[in-house]
Amino acid sequence: MGRQIWLAAALALCVACESKQDKPAEQPAEPSPLARASAAAEQAKAQAEAVAKQAIAEAQAAKDRLGKLDGELGDLDARMKAALDAVAKATTEAKRSAAKSVVEGLNKEHADLLARIAEAKAALAKAERTKGVHVSKECIDNPLAKGCQ
Repeated sequence: MGRQIWLAAALALCVACESKQDKPAEQPAEPSPLARASAAAEQAKAQAEAVAKQAIAEAQAAKDRLGKLDGELGDLDARMKAALDAVAKATTEAKRSAAKSVVEGLNKEHADLLARIAEAKAALAKAERTKGVHVSKECIDNPLAKGCQ
């Protein structure tokens, strides 16, 4: 019986040695293609969200700028009306000439302001397009649902 135990222990030792020799040194597991694709998708999603946040911020800045320019246009219209009244009320040729030159300067300023407003509107439209559109889950599931277009 002692001999059988000794043979069993020797056999177990040989099996353990062979299994260690058959195994190559463990190398770090390479990620599966699915894991790589998932990581790439997460990275693309994060990048798209960052772009969308930046576009939303740019759209808000463009709206603020457009509002400010509209306020300037209102002020300019008031100054233009006052200058035209001054031309109409001028009693001498010198006063009339001075008032006309003010009106001409205001006309140039008005044209410049309209150009800046057009640029701001274009920037706002671009920012609105860039920020994208959010479609609710309900509309994705059923495009014919009420409120989905």
